[in-house]
Amino acid sequence: MAYAGSGGDIGFAIPDYGVFFPPNLTPDPETGLGGWTAEEIIRAVRAGERPDGRILAPAMPWRSYAALNDADAAALAAYRQSLEPVVNPVPGPFGPRESASAPYLGLVLPGTE
Repeated sequence: MAYAGSGGDIGFAIPDYGVFFPPNLTPDPETGLGGWTAEEIIRAVRAGERPDGRILAPAMPWRSYAALNDADAAALAAYRQSLEPVVNPVPGPFGPRESASAPYLGLVLPGTE
């Protein structure tokens, strides 16, 4: 059974970017954010960058959160870290030339059919 914030096994394809799956945002140390510091969570939310330097999927609306004030950003990170850890590995991400190992939804842009 999936729990809110524990990731998903149905992905979505973004043309020219690849296939992405909702990540596990619980504090599980193996499959979620358990190894991330509060500062790393805040950087991901505000700047769209993971601790390993990988840029988050274009669907992550970090630009909308970039202006989050320090208190709210800290509260968001603290909330994420306070959740029950859920072990839930999710597939991917997969680059535009890779085959996804799980089902995903595709996007068809007007004029590209």
